[in-house]
Amino acid sequence: DISKGHGGRLWPSSAILCRWLRARGDVAGSRVLELGTGTGAVGLYAAGCGASHITLTDGLQEVLDLAEQNHACARAAGIVPADAAVECLLYKWGDPVPVGNYDWVL
Repeated sequence: DISKGHGGRLWPSSAILCRWLRARGDVAGSRVLELGTGTGAVGLYAAGCGASHITLTDGLQEVLDLAEQNHACARAAGIVPADAAVECLLYKWGDPVPVGNYDWVL
């Protein structure tokens, strides 16, 4: 949804990062923090690769709402497994990083 500005657009780098995650093959069971999630594509892909806990963050609530909608659609379609914990948090650059132990920061 490009009406959301830069965060509502699927960037070519997202596809590259998703392919990189798949090629690594060690995302399963990990905890992922995605900074500037936008559409949520990369974090949700990590969930599809088996990440156990994914935290999607963005600095704009309307963009985070889009990521939440995409999460709901991906969950309903079976792309995000039922046992994957996905949370969406408002996070602005420069604020303290969300608390947690993360294996991946994307």
